[in-house]
Order: sequence, then C-alpha cells, then structure tokens
Amino acid sequence: GGDGAKSALETAKDRLRASQELLALLASAGGSGSGSSSSRRKEGKRGGSGGGSAPSSYAHPELPIDFFEHQRTITPQVTFGGDILTSHTPDVVKARLANSDECIVSPSKEATTLTIASPSADMLITGVRVFVGAAAEDRIPRTLQLGERTLSLRGSTRRWYDMPLTDGEVLANGSEISLVIGPSFGHDNTSVVDTVEVYGKTKKEFGYVRKLAKWKTESRALGELERSISRTARSAGEALAGFFAAAARVPDAEGSEEEA
Repeated sequence: GGDGAKSALETAKDRLRASQELLALLASAGGSGSGSSSSRRKEGKRGGSGGGSAPSSYAHPELPIDFFEHQRTITPQVTFGGDILTSHTPDVVKARLANSDECIVSPSKEATTLTIASPSADMLITGVRVFVGAAAEDRIPRTLQLGERTLSLRGSTRRWYDMPLTDGEVLANGSEISLVIGPSFGHDNTSVVDTVEVYGKTKKEFGYVRKLAKWKTESRALGELERSISRTARSAGEALAGFFAAAARVPDAEGSEEEA
C-alpha cells in the first residue's frame, strides 16, 4: 500500500540523484581534459578558431607567431581547382595568384570554392595565407573558410590573412583542402582575391605517424566519453520517469488508507 509506494519513491529519488551526480562527474572530466590541453599552449602563442572534425584538444588552436617561418612554401607545386575553374583554367589561376599585379575573380556573387591539392600524398598542407584588397577594396570577400574553419574579414582593408592549420586539421585534410571564398562586401559585385600562398611539410617533417597515432587515441577516448555521457543521460531519463511514476502513486495509496 502506502508504505510500498513511498519506498518506491525514495528508491526513484536515490537513482535520480546518482544519475545526476554521474552526469556532472562525466561533464567535469570532459572539461578538465580539454582545459589542461589548452592551458599548455597559452604561453607565447596566438589563437584562432577551431575545426569541427578534430579532437577536443584542437578545438581552440593557439599556434606559434612564427608558424609560417617553419613551413615550406609549396605554392608553385600545388594544383588549384573547384568552382573557380568555370572562369579560369588551373594554369591561369596559379599565374594570377602568383602575380602581384593580377587577381582572381569569383565566377558568382555567392560563395566560391577554390580547391588546393599538394604535389603528392607525402606533402601535407599545413597552412594558407591570403591577400585581399589590392585590386578592389570594395570586392573583398566577407569570409574565408579553410576546411572547417571560417575567418571573418574586414571590409575596405588591404591586408594578408594567415590561416595556419593545427595538427588535427592537417591530419584530417592531408594533401588536399578547400578554400571557400565568401560573398563580397559590395553586394552587387563578385569577390576578388589577390594572392594565395600555400605552405606544407613532408610527412616525415610533420611527424605524421606519431601524430596520427596520438590523434586516433584522443579520438577514441573522446568517443568513449561521449558514449558514457549518452548512456548516463538515458539512465537519468529513465530515473526521472521512475521518480514521477512513483510520486504519482503516493497520493492514491494514502487516499486508499484514509478511506479504509
């Protein structure tokens, strides 16, 4: 009767409380893992915005200020492709982007994709630098997206934009990556890009085997954490449903005792 319903309610409360505590513990473990990794990178670094496909330790990249000084310039060896080929051949695109007096013009007012492929699978793309505003300040693109990372540009400002890739982003993209050129600040005009410089490292220089193994380990750990949180969340939902079911039975049982 009433005692049984009350006992069920207390059991449901205990189960719900335990589920809540486990959820909080898992959330804390996930936060402390990424936080400690981030704190190790802070001194003498500069930040950027992260890539969605990389592990948590690469979510908020903070890279050395002299990053590009330690990379190879591979622009003459890369192959350009994508939407831009509707208005230019690959050779013309490369020549225009290498010439300080020329530029490339987006074939449409919407976003345009410029694919960049390194000369071989052994050469990894580690970063890109883009120069805008020299040919037409009113046709600077609003955004540049390299891989999964988007960078907001300034209108009417002639300047270089550095887009270094984290280890996780390099591993995810390998020897080919896409640069998406957004619509221009001038709504009635297509976007213009003056220069694109591409940087890379060989797999040996990058430490590909070691970093890939580390990345896979972190990815597995993150996946297991996410699965644990998912399982605990389901248990918490079941505990919550049990709590309300037990609570709903208590008044009925007490009412039956009074009538008796």
